[in-house]
Formats: sequence, C-alpha cells, structure tokens
Amino acid sequence: TYYNVRVSDKNTIIEIKLRNSKIKYSSFTLDDPFRIVVDLIYPDAKYEEYREGPKTEELNISLTEVDIAINSIFGYQDFYFNISSTWKLLPGGFLNLFISHSQITKPKISNIVVYLNGFPIYTIPLDETNLWMTSIRIPIFVSLLRKGVNIIELKSFMRTTEEECMDIDNPGNWLRIHKESYVHLKYLSKEDLSIKDFPSPYFEENVSHRELTAFVLPDNWSPKEVEAIMAIALDWARRASFKKFSPSIFLISELNDEIKSKYNLIYIGKSSSFPTSILDSFGINPEDLKGKFAISSFISSNGKGRLFITSEEESGVLRGARALLLKEVRDQIDGNKVFLPVDIPLPMKEESPEFGTDIYFTDLMLTDIIFRGTYSHADSISFRIPLHWRIKGSPTLVIHFRHSPALDGKKSALTVLINDVPIKAVELNSKNTTDGRLIVPIPYEAIKGDYLIIGFEAHLDINVPDCNHNYSEAAWLVIEKSSYLHIPHDIKAMKPLIENLPFAMVGEKINLYVGRDVNSSALTTLLNCLISWQRNVYYPLEISALDLNSFKVEDFEKKSEHAIILGSPSEINNTGIKLLIDKVPVVPEFAEDTTLWQLNVYGGKNLALVITWLKEPPEQTPFYLKMLSEWALKGDLCFLSSKGEVIPFYIKTPKPPETKESEKSFWEKILSQLRYSRTFIGIFVLAFIGIAAIMVVAIVRNRKRL
Repeated sequence: TYYNVRVSDKNTIIEIKLRNSKIKYSSFTLDDPFRIVVDLIYPDAKYEEYREGPKTEELNISLTEVDIAINSIFGYQDFYFNISSTWKLLPGGFLNLFISHSQITKPKISNIVVYLNGFPIYTIPLDETNLWMTSIRIPIFVSLLRKGVNIIELKSFMRTTEEECMDIDNPGNWLRIHKESYVHLKYLSKEDLSIKDFPSPYFEENVSHRELTAFVLPDNWSPKEVEAIMAIALDWARRASFKKFSPSIFLISELNDEIKSKYNLIYIGKSSSFPTSILDSFGINPEDLKGKFAISSFISSNGKGRLFITSEEESGVLRGARALLLKEVRDQIDGNKVFLPVDIPLPMKEESPEFGTDIYFTDLMLTDIIFRGTYSHADSISFRIPLHWRIKGSPTLVIHFRHSPALDGKKSALTVLINDVPIKAVELNSKNTTDGRLIVPIPYEAIKGDYLIIGFEAHLDINVPDCNHNYSEAAWLVIEKSSYLHIPHDIKAMKPLIENLPFAMVGEKINLYVGRDVNSSALTTLLNCLISWQRNVYYPLEISALDLNSFKVEDFEKKSEHAIILGSPSEINNTGIKLLIDKVPVVPEFAEDTTLWQLNVYGGKNLALVITWLKEPPEQTPFYLKMLSEWALKGDLCFLSSKGEVIPFYIKTPKPPETKESEKSFWEKILSQLRYSRTFIGIFVLAFIGIAAIMVVAIVRNRKRL
C-alpha cells in the first residue's frame, strides 16, 4: 500500500493504491487542526470486525471526594487527574468548578486564577454572582493536556476590605471548592492498541473512570488460567486502592453480541481451548507457540479493547500474564503482538508481606506537600491502621521539611494535627530552612482507631511592612515524602471470623481450590472478593490456584497454609468439609438466591474460607457486588443475597463486642499520659513530690524515736 498527494489551486487529491483488493477502507475528518484520516481494514479480522470509524466518548473526572475550604488571603490548591495513553483528546473539554465564598468578599480585588499544567487559563472574580454553590464552566485547551498525570492549580486572592493589614486573620475570609467539581473530557479511543498501552483501556487509575472489563475463559478452563486472571486483577487493585471496580468473568460459550458491545474483553487460556476464529482474529498461528506464549491486542468494531494471552500449556498462559504486568517487559514491545519464550526470566517478586516499623509518605501520597504563598495553609493525609497490628512502644511521626529563607521565624510556624487535634508545632526560622525535622508523638487514643488522619497547618509570613505588597511567591514550605510514621507493632492473632479476612490469614500462603462445577458467576464472585481484600491491605496478595479434587481435610490439617475453597455443595462434601447449614435457621426461598460463606479452622491455625451456594450462584447485581467491594460480610457463616442482604451467624466463634477496651497496661497508660499531657505531668510531679515529702518526714520521725 502506498499513497500520493496532488495539490492544485482549487483542491487537494489524495491517491491511495491498495495491493490487496480485499482491503476495506473508510475515511473521516478531525478538527483542531484539520486532518483527514483514512482507516485501512485488513482481511484477517475474521472473528471481530475492526472499527469502521471512531466513536467519540465523554468522561467526567471528579476533582475531590470532599469539599475543600480555603481560609486565607492567599490560597493554593492542586488537583490531579490521569489521561490514558489510548485516548486521542478532542476539543470540547472543560473544567466545571463549583465554588462558594464569603458574602463580605470584595469583588474588585478578590479572584481565583485557574492553571492547567502550569499555564493560566481562566480568572474567576469572586462577586455576588457566585456566592453559593455556583457552577463555573472553564474551557480546557487540548494543547495543554498531556498523557499521564495532569495538574489543575487554583490560586486565590481574597480580601474583605481594601484597607491595609486589616483582614489577614479574618474568619470571614473564606472560599469553598465543592466535591461536585469535575473535569469533562472528550476523546477518541485509539484505532489500534499497543501492548505498551496496557492496562488501558481495560483499567484506568482515574477513580471516576468506570470502564467495563470482562475476562473470557475457555469452557474447559484450568485453575492456572483462573490464577492468571487473579494476578492481573489484584495488580490493578494495588495500583489504585481507592478505586472501586468490579470486572466480570465469562466463558467463551456465553459470549453474545451484547457482551461484546458492552465490555473490553481479555481472553485468557490455552490455544487449543479456543476456536480457530479467535486465534485468527488476533493473528496467532498455533505453530508459532512452540515453547512460547503470545500476547496480542486490537480495537473491535465498536471501539472496545481486545486482549489475548495464550500458550500451548496453562503454565505458559500464567507466565504470559505475569510478564504483561511488568512495565520492564511492556516497554520493550513495539506493536500489538508479541511471542516470548515461556522460560523468559522475570524479576523476582519482592518479599514485602507487611509494612515495617517505618511507613514512609512515599507509600501514602504521590508528591511532596507544597504550601505556596503568605499566610494560612492546610493539608492532610491518612493512614489506615491494619486490623491485625498490635501497637507497642512509642509511635511517632517524623516530619522532614524545608522552607523559604525569606520567612519570618517569629510569625511563621508549622502545626501538626492528629485526628484534628493539634499535637506539636515548630517555628520556621533560619535554623531549619533546608533540613527541618520535627518529631511528633502519636497519642495512643489516636493510634488505636481505624484511621490515622495527619493534618498540617502552616502560617507563612515574610514580614513586609506594606501589606499591599506581600510578595507571596517568596513564601513557601515543602513537607517531603521522606517523612514517615514510626509505629512499632507486632502481629496479633485474629479471631477466625469472616470480617477479619484477609488479615487473619497473614503469615501463611493462600491456596485457592476451585471445583469443576463452578460457573462464571461463581468465578466473578471469587474475583471481586479477592479485589476487595487487596484494596484493604498494603501488601501484595499472592494466590495460587489448584483443582478442588486435590484438597482433603486430613491433609490440610497437617500443612502450614490457608485456603479459599470454591465449589458446589456436593464438591465441598467430597473434600470432607461439613457445611453447617443445619446449625442455622434457613428460609429455603431466601437461601436459593444466595452465596454461602463459611470459615473453618483446621489444625488449630489453618483457615479455610468455603464459598458455595444451595441452588445456583446468585446474579451479580450492583447491590451484591457493593457488599463484596466493601467487604460487609461477617460471622463464621454468612449468607449474601443478590439483593445485597448480609445474614451473618456466629456458630463456633462468639460475636465480638461492639467496642474494644484498651489493651494497654496500667503503667503503659500512665507513661502515655506523661508523654502527651502537660496537665497530667504537673499532677504526677506534684503527687510524686507530696509522697516523697511524706516519706522523708516519716523517716525523720522514726530516726528521732530511735
């Protein structure tokens, strides 16, 4: 195929000569700048037709999950969003900003400047037209957007009076950015997919993006092929732990036009288990798979992604999935198809089953926390205390910071709050300009909770006598990612209850045993269960899949492992596991539309989570998937219905109390109070002096008697 362009005074003629008469073609135009695009459709697309033209897609990306308040003359706020490498951005995007501000703000001198990737794009005057919950639509220029992370900065200047030095600390000076704010993008999906683009379009790290992705298994699937799916999905859950997503699993025989038009599809399985039409669609010849695995991708006719991981053996399929997850491998692949040897060396997985004593901010946030401009600033980060940690010793927070040498130390300070309570502050002066370090004790009452919220409040002042010339760019403070939490802990034994999973399984490997009576709905339940677990822990879950026929209770009791067992009731009974349905009240009509979850203990320490059903696995409704995503299951036996109803029972393990008493000893509590409360220190010192005085007097009197 080659082309020729002829330009005349009146028109432009593009001549394309095709060497193959079976090649189909289509054309369309794009604006900004004007372009003519010609699609050539190759004849090897036998199973799924390649697209005949692009389809415009639109997406709203939320900026924040909570309202953000700015209470300062100068305000700075950054927002981040991702743009996929598979998108061709189109004109028509915009930022829809919802704001409110104080009624006494002076409109002549108060405003917000909006920056996109460092370039100013809009100025919003703060006046009576946008006092409360006002939507302001700001055009976004495609030329300013970039692949990967994009930054929107809001820089505000707010005054309640034009008089000098009168409203620096005025509480009436406020601005609110509402959680309804979002970025709206228009884009075309790429006409072709490169393996380098993975995991897009199957998974996007934007929390707001709701991609529909499904995995496709052959009807005669094997446990290792299921393990390959779990490896991919758990990797996604680690990439974006705050994102809720629920992929599906289908068997090849279940595919229909509705599924193909709705989902991005990832085919996983041995080449001999799929029809020849699918191999042809991805351009894979079985003869080329001798000792190799193949990864191939393309865009379907309706603009959905298609990916195929295959090999001659199931072990090669799993190897291909693990290779695809490595950026070091993907970056070496040009194009949409690759054949690699099954024995290709892959980097060893890092042994990091747990956080250590020190948790660095690099694991909790993307960038340093940066405060720019004079006067007040605030920001925060959070850390979820793992359920299985037993806190010991003296937890502390170590803050590394640096700041502008222009700051006035007597008027500039950084205050650290824990769960909204101020704990410690430091003066920002010439002694800590480049290598500031602040050690903050963490109160036990805060560390024993579920979440630890660390707040930073700063006041930056450069002591300029003329308040009309603040030189705000000269004032800045950076809280570095090298800061860390120091939380000494050990791992406590968790009660064998479903709500304590997966924490109760920490320390031993987890094997997945899958029965042959399991259908795609049951596999989808298992997949979303494991995704929920991965989102709630800080270490990578490593799951090995085996055939359920290999599980026997008498053998399992002697091992050092935990198990997840998925199978029909008859398959479960064949393993020697006794289902405890006869121990609880069951309404047949209700139970027939539920999944049964049962947690057993073997050998005193090995846990086995049994997942089964009485009639058929229930429909994967949004309510059902929501309960899995939030891991709302409880008890040691539990029913989960398709309506999202959770019915827990505590048969062998008592139900835990609603509130837990402190596990600290009396003396640990005394020491804790001595570290954090000056009042308590004073009382303790006075009491100690009083007791010592009484003892001295008593000793003196005894000596006189003698």
